[in-house]
Amino acid sequence: MSTHTLITLTALSAMLAIAVRADLASHRIPNALCATGIVVAFALQAAYGGSHGVIIALVGAGAGFLCFAPFYLLGAMGAGDVKLLTAIGAFLGPQCAITTALLSLIAGGIAAVTHLTWRAVRARTTGSSVMAAIRVARRERIAYALPIALGSIAAAWLQVEPIKTSLSQLREIA
Repeated sequence: MSTHTLITLTALSAMLAIAVRADLASHRIPNALCATGIVVAFALQAAYGGSHGVIIALVGAGAGFLCFAPFYLLGAMGAGDVKLLTAIGAFLGPQCAITTALLSLIAGGIAAVTHLTWRAVRARTTGSSVMAAIRVARRERIAYALPIALGSIAAAWLQVEPIKTSLSQLREIA
């Protein structure tokens, strides 16, 4: 793994850890965290890729924003989630931003079904109405930073492996 990849993934992991903690505690992802993540991502991309790196960060941030903006506009997701994926896109580029969005939606769906199931089982054990528990669960918000973090980690891993393979193939050719 290159130094650039290691530093990028370390900075991204730190941002994700802080975002998950904040979202679980308060259902908010701080604007300052997302803004700092975007600035760090652009700086890293510029340091290692020059103007090409800045373009990758810009297109990645745009892809991340566009993937989750419709969910925000429909009221299904908070603005912090959109800004978090925007920062992830700046770190990892457009292809990984799209992969992160897809994997995050899958992880979020699993989290939602798990939450509904937990509420229903809990209602049964306490003698409450399962339907009432499900209605309550549907109104509750899920801290979506955790599914986004899981999707991001999986997408980054999927991206790093092909890069390593491609680099080793280039070395064999040269």
